[in-house]
Amino acid sequence: MSDLIIKGLAAWRLAHLLMYESGPFDCLVSLRKSAGIEHDVEGNPISYSDGVISKLLSCMFCASIWTAIAQFHPVCKRGITEVFAVSAVAIFVNEKING
Repeated sequence: MSDLIIKGLAAWRLAHLLMYESGPFDCLVSLRKSAGIEHDVEGNPISYSDGVISKLLSCMFCASIWTAIAQFHPVCKRGITEVFAVSAVAIFVNEKING
């Protein structure tokens, strides 16, 4: 059961990273722009393309499914999943403390 919680937190963290965060040197912003995605004034992704990547990076439901599937691939080691899960918990705590 705890493995599923860890994988769920990691899936959310990865999806959020891909959809909303800028990443080092704004690499994720560039990735989203090249896929035809911009953000509105509230920070919500808006897709200007019908491509698969665009849909993946503009829908939390889609992104979380694919990031969850990726964790079950043999290449993905448990340590990577735990790192993203711990990051998700840290973000959650930060949001609760800072409002």
